[in-house]
Amino acid sequence: MHLIKSEVELPNPLATVLQPIVEIDGETRTIHAVECLTRGPRGSAIEQAPPLFSYVREHGLEFPMDRACVTRALRTAAVCCDARIAINVHPVTLADERDFVRFLIHHSIDCGIDLSRLIVEIGEQTPAADDRQFQTNVCRLRNYGVHIAVDDVGFGHSNYKAILDCRPEYLKIDRYFVQQVAGDRARQAVIHSICDLADFFGAIVVAEGVETAEDDEALRQMGIRFFQGFLYGRPAAVTDADDAATNEPIPLRWYRRLPARRSAVPAAAAAK
Repeated sequence: MHLIKSEVELPNPLATVLQPIVEIDGETRTIHAVECLTRGPRGSAIEQAPPLFSYVREHGLEFPMDRACVTRALRTAAVCCDARIAINVHPVTLADERDFVRFLIHHSIDCGIDLSRLIVEIGEQTPAADDRQFQTNVCRLRNYGVHIAVDDVGFGHSNYKAILDCRPEYLKIDRYFVQQVAGDRARQAVIHSICDLADFFGAIVVAEGVETAEDDEALRQMGIRFFQGFLYGRPAAVTDADDAATNEPIPLRWYRRLPARRSAVPAAAAAK
């Protein structure tokens, strides 16, 4: 177990795991993107993401944490796959650290990653203090070809505001609304409303936390085509990413283990 020497230091070492975002088009299933997820020191109380990032926010470490996560995530993803790469960034980082955009762009180029492959996922645990600077930096990212996603849609305290401020290309539905949706008409109503909102903004809807075939089927009946969750692939570590001596992508086990479809999506739902 790793001990943290000071409350102002980042936990160390950090690890990056990748989870697929799967696109379904008829009978075809492809990896649309991989989300880079960060884990804390193995065996520690902050190994998993919720306590890790609670620690980060409690001690005001969002800026250095985002840089550390991005650095490792891009290096790892660059040698693992050729899909889009989703990384998480705190709103306070985009609003207050004015050279973060330049850091992200330059580091992506150094890793040989085309900027059009990047998706910046913006959560809302720590709201941006400077809305104008936040929107300016979101625009700068988009001008470079980077795509924007609003994470945990439906759960944040100011989610609609984030959608208006970001005008995102992706809306990621929080797992709270996805799990048990098959038997819950109230959850279905919430998800339908998010889909309608996405239609207005021209955004892609991603269902997070998909774990059962029943929920998967219900979501597809609602016209959703992008999925993330244990049913499609658990977060996977790539232990040899740092030492890779080849530019060939390192295959991850879920690339060839996508679940079989249970039934076809009705034409009316697929056309929605």
